[in-house]
Amino acid sequence: MSQLHAGRLAMLSVHPGVRSGDTEPPHRGGHLVLAVTIHNPSGWHGASQELVDVPRPVLRRYSAGRGVLLGRPAG
Repeated sequence: MSQLHAGRLAMLSVHPGVRSGDTEPPHRGGHLVLAVTIHNPSGWHGASQELVDVPRPVLRRYSAGRGVLLGRPAG
């Protein structure tokens, strides 16, 4: 979390159902989103496509537990 506070961005692997957040995913991962406020090009325009806040419990349910940090390391 300190890396995010330092200005780095996280790109996470999530199930595409994260765009609605109201289903139980059959598997996790497979879709890359910029998180925790996501930019999801395949999301629904005006609802889940850009600058969408995803609650942590929802993110955990859809996340594959892997991702990448973007930007220069802090320090």
